[in-house]
Amino acid sequence: MKPAPLKPLTAKQVQRKAIRLAGAMRMLRDEMEALQEQCPHEHLVGKYKGNTGNWCPQDDSYWIDAHCKDCNKRWLIDSEDNAEEYRTFKGEKDYGY
Repeated sequence: MKPAPLKPLTAKQVQRKAIRLAGAMRMLRDEMEALQEQCPHEHLVGKYKGNTGNWCPQDDSYWIDAHCKDCNKRWLIDSEDNAEEYRTFKGEKDYGY
């Protein structure tokens, strides 16, 4: 659906509309975050990534870019910070080919 052509607005009208839209976006974002907190994240996809080849191998790092197909939440699972979650990730693997 195409948006209706907009009439020229005054600066004050633009400001009021921008404030109203920002409030609506904030409410929708809060609602989405609440929904994502309730989601059991049963349909996951994980893209395994890493930063290797550093001069010092102790600086190498590995993580999973996790994505829930149901609620569209995205987050990182770091191999050091969340070692257990990293090792036991049960989502579908996205090899990025």
